[in-house]
Amino acid sequence: PNAINLCNQVVRHKGRLQNPVAPPGALMCWSPNHVAISLGNNMIASNDVLGTGRVWIVSFQTIQARWNMPYLGWTAPDFRNA
Repeated sequence: PNAINLCNQVVRHKGRLQNPVAPPGALMCWSPNHVAISLGNNMIASNDVLGTGRVWIVSFQTIQARWNMPYLGWTAPDFRNA
């Protein structure tokens, strides 16, 4: 139901791949409470990366450099109960 629960679940299933190269559509998690969408080719759609109030398309390295938050891994989306 929220970003923290998703990120905790990713950690429990350990890194449904801690690999930062996630397939398009994958949900990528950072601690403590951030989820972004992979666009593939190491690119990510995420809010507030380069400024507040909008979604930015940036590389994985850009998020790491800007926020320096621990990357937890990625998982395939599951919207069955959404």
